[in-house]
Amino acid sequence: MLLRTHTYLFVLLVSLFLSSSCKVNDPSDVSKKKQILDGLTGKSWKALRVQEGSVTVYQEGRSDNIYPGYRNYQLAFSSQNVSVTFTEYTGEVFIGDWTVTDTNSRTYLILRNLTPPPTSSGGTLEFEVNSFTDTQLVITATKPNLKTGNTINVYTMVPR
Repeated sequence: MLLRTHTYLFVLLVSLFLSSSCKVNDPSDVSKKKQILDGLTGKSWKALRVQEGSVTVYQEGRSDNIYPGYRNYQLAFSSQNVSVTFTEYTGEVFIGDWTVTDTNSRTYLILRNLTPPPTSSGGTLEFEVNSFTDTQLVITATKPNLKTGNTINVYTMVPR
């Protein structure tokens, strides 16, 4: 009887341990972060569509764009030392480093140590990654852009 009780307790404890404290590696958890890091590394992305607030100000291929300068907007990620070259719609070029982070089930693309520092940025720009595939990156700035009238901008990017 004592052996059966111990066996039962052992099985119960192992079951509780496995169900509560061990997380099974879920393939969908193969981190969105890793997928994005791998997908951006060594590639350049250009603007396909840009929304400043709720207004679409640029769509590639249209002749009536409010801000045609967004044809210059580009992110070029190095395959080496995680450097990035960021070209703003004004044609200004900033060089720094980049990373992808996960926070509270959201994923962020962060451009840091940008030189020269973009206006009022302290050298850092942060974007929430809304969606990512090999053919499209949709990011939303986490802070208003002073150059665009303090709007939160959404960038739909495609490989260059």
